[in-house]
Amino acid sequence: MAKKHLALLIPHTDVMLESDFRAALPEEWVCHACRMYLEEVGEEAEKKMVDEGVPSALKTLRGIVPFNGVVFGCTSASAVYGKEGLERLHRQMGQALDCPAQSAFGALKERILQKGGPDLALFTPYTAPVNRFFCRTLESFGLRAVFQVGLGLSSDPEIAACPPEKILSLARENREEVQASGAGLAVFSCTNFRAMEIRRQLEEILEMPVLTSNQCLADWVKEL
Repeated sequence: MAKKHLALLIPHTDVMLESDFRAALPEEWVCHACRMYLEEVGEEAEKKMVDEGVPSALKTLRGIVPFNGVVFGCTSASAVYGKEGLERLHRQMGQALDCPAQSAFGALKERILQKGGPDLALFTPYTAPVNRFFCRTLESFGLRAVFQVGLGLSSDPEIAACPPEKILSLARENREEVQASGAGLAVFSCTNFRAMEIRRQLEEILEMPVLTSNQCLADWVKEL
């Protein structure tokens, strides 16, 4: 079986995306991860990672193998510079490694649009300021979160340590408000959030389709 090679740019604190990829991707895919330092899940730290970490990671990965795709694996950081910043990030990665490029926010956004761009219920581990710039970037693509809730976490290790049971409880606690909001689709954002493995349970609780960052990225890779 011929191998396919994926370049993966992720924060140094992310422990979930590679694990979810191993569970979701066909065995021919080989991931080559390069980690970028991230102080916290917050606007300034994420801009620094995009400005400094991305070019360094691409330089490290360039020339290792002919890549079939490259992924930027941080949902909020790929939204931190808005629509123009997202498009610039994709161009930068694709040109550096000469292959299709995608980000966590980009993959999520594309799946939402494929579903007709319904009003969203947004669940995140983020702080309120991160949720705000995330929603602004959604709006720049004509998408709207009519409900949003975050856990207020800025530490990536704390996000990774958040058990699936806590995410399920968050959905149960907000179920009635989500349904009253008129949302037609629930989004669970963050590549370090253990939402992909419980996506079907979340759909049962909220009684609507659910998208997660890692599932959307895995689906994009499988379509290459």
